[in-house]
Amino acid sequence: MTSPLTVRAEPKASARGAVAWSVAALPVSLALAPHGRDADLHAIDGAEGWPQRVAEAAERGARGVLVVAPVAESADESVLAVARGVPVVLDHGWASSPAILGARAALSETSAPVLVDVAAAVERSADLAEGLLCQLVVARALFGPIPKPNLVEQGPNAILAVGRTASSPLTFSVNVAPAGAAAATVKVVTSGGGLRLHLPSSASARPALVTTVDASGATLQPTVWESPHRASWRRLARAVRAREVTDDLADFSEVVALLGEPSYNR
Repeated sequence: MTSPLTVRAEPKASARGAVAWSVAALPVSLALAPHGRDADLHAIDGAEGWPQRVAEAAERGARGVLVVAPVAESADESVLAVARGVPVVLDHGWASSPAILGARAALSETSAPVLVDVAAAVERSADLAEGLLCQLVVARALFGPIPKPNLVEQGPNAILAVGRTASSPLTFSVNVAPAGAAAATVKVVTSGGGLRLHLPSSASARPALVTTVDASGATLQPTVWESPHRASWRRLARAVRAREVTDDLADFSEVVALLGEPSYNR
């Protein structure tokens, strides 16, 4: 039997990404590295400067790197060069939910969207910009590359932006909600029905839900009881074992470009 890949995490990454819990939930694939020993996989916190820390982990011999909640910062050519050949997975929370794959598969079987609405609730005003960033990552995961949205309104308690998918108008809204209510919802309207994707906070034990609607009514798709953190680690382990290249860094750089100058709310 193949030995588990060993994991080492920065303290902030460990706390914010529930690393110990995720590793324990994948006992065949992963194990925490003994103190003082090198690790196969490195987890780093996504605070400002995370691309450089990805490069540093690759230079130290990491076989794979996971970034927890990266802020809006792009990996430049020097980072990409150092990290080339090392799988990097960005743990985004909402966009890392395994329900994204189910929603994308369901959308591939429907007619093209005629309207898409992405709404999110965050717990602090300081999280509004990060909420919009996470919405853009979700939209890209579901619909592929999108053009830069236009900011319609930005206040102390809400952000509203409008854009487009390849076939439809696309709206983004983020508002401050009571504690414990952080979540995102994607509503897709098609000529024959639609889809609703509900993504709870990655800190919640609640699963994401995908509901499709057609002429016969609404159908709740099979629920995947897996956290975004665990799904991210599972994807990284699979990529390392298969020696696959991930596109997370390049894809995220394209999303960051949609926002203009990055801002940090930590």
